[in-house]
Amino acid sequence: MCIAVYYFTYTGGSKDIGSSLTRLCFRQRSIENRLKAFTKFVSVIHNICVVCVLFIVVVIVCAFVDSDVLINVKFIFKYL
Repeated sequence: MCIAVYYFTYTGGSKDIGSSLTRLCFRQRSIENRLKAFTKFVSVIHNICVVCVLFIVVVIVCAFVDSDVLINVKFIFKYL
């Protein structure tokens, strides 16, 4: 970005080069921000899946130990 600003404001230099470099930098930032947002989204989905799998395992284990636990879990899910 500094190079783009330099060429854009440099007297005697081509403003086309400066404006092209500026647009290129903004596009690069845009792509970078999109990739960051996508990475955060994938991370959140991964965390949700891990929690769901762990919860299901706990429910299955508790169902084998005590059948009343499964009824309580259904009650909890009813209000979520």
